[in-house]
Amino acid sequence: MNSSTTFWKTALFALLASSAFGQGIEFRDLKLKEALQAAEDEGKLVFVDAYTDWCGPCKWMAANMFPNEKIGQFYNKHFVCIQMDMEKGEGLAFAKNHSVRAYPTLLFLNREEEELMRAQGASPEVEDYLDNARRAMDPKRNMLYLQAEMPSRKEDLRFMEQYLETFAMAGTLKEEVVREFFLQFDAEEWMGDALWPLIERHVSNVESPVFRELAGRKARVLTERGEAAKSYFTRCITDHLRMKRYRARTEEEKEKFAQELARWQQQWPEDPSITPRMLLLDARLNKDKEQWRKIAMENAQKHFWNDADMLNELAWEFYESTKDKNELSAALIWAERAVVLAPEHHILDTYAHLLWVNGLSEEAIEVEGQAVEKAEEEGADASAYKAFIAEIKQ
Repeated sequence: MNSSTTFWKTALFALLASSAFGQGIEFRDLKLKEALQAAEDEGKLVFVDAYTDWCGPCKWMAANMFPNEKIGQFYNKHFVCIQMDMEKGEGLAFAKNHSVRAYPTLLFLNREEEELMRAQGASPEVEDYLDNARRAMDPKRNMLYLQAEMPSRKEDLRFMEQYLETFAMAGTLKEEVVREFFLQFDAEEWMGDALWPLIERHVSNVESPVFRELAGRKARVLTERGEAAKSYFTRCITDHLRMKRYRARTEEEKEKFAQELARWQQQWPEDPSITPRMLLLDARLNKDKEQWRKIAMENAQKHFWNDADMLNELAWEFYESTKDKNELSAALIWAERAVVLAPEHHILDTYAHLLWVNGLSEEAIEVEGQAVEKAEEEGADASAYKAFIAEIKQ
């Protein structure tokens, strides 16, 4: 199964079953000013769940994480908790004042409405929510402290590692800060064990001077960091090109994208999979399903044979979009290879579906049973997998 499909089935199940959870976060029906006053009166801080009503991850988090007993106990003890729709009422002004542009955004405020901690996205890990709250409460770890200390501690590697991580998680890390931090070191030092992990996490803009310097030394970087460096370069270049293609609306813009792709093909021949990835994206955006399947058939084994996620994605797309026996037979091979590379429950589920649609029902039941076991071992929802087994047996 495509991981996004797994996500939505899990979210729906969690939404329907949320009443079965323990006591989670108690969100109060208060305006922001009232919440700040309540925090003052009760000796607490303020937690704001900044969401929109169309945001799927927001709904998933509200159904799957906020009802968690551990999260609820900690947040209710230390925070006045409120939820605000960023596109309605006072949420409009709040979103502007706090530069909320991604959803969900979790904000931890002091009684003066200053941000102590901020996190974007819906994490599936309970500890992430607890750690964010603890950081907000810690006067030596929160964002106010880090921001105040940073100008005088730019050369303190341990401090800057914490600073970069915190503001990246908040979605407010400024590129000039990243640039200044790395440029204070010799480029040779970037490839060492102390700085390379920070490069991987925080330098992604291919137009930044840090990336350009690394690209200019790519032979040395690849020698020093091996497959990690190759994956890093590919990820940065692919993300850059993907965004360029998404933004290309006119024929002129699409031509510029083609030129950009050709330039990167020449500069980064180390990974020829970049071109078919972009061709697949182009076909998808053009809503040309036949062309998309053609490109997939031509490139799956040639360029994606060691990429479990890509093989799984292609296999699931074929399962959902074609009845052609040759294409479904090819997709079965990709799904089987993806399981060999990464036997995760959603990948096993894809393989089971392809076995089934290729007429191998008994094998499909066995593999889907493995998906159920894997999911339950990890504490994930396996109800969709069990339902598929029941469907096969009918």
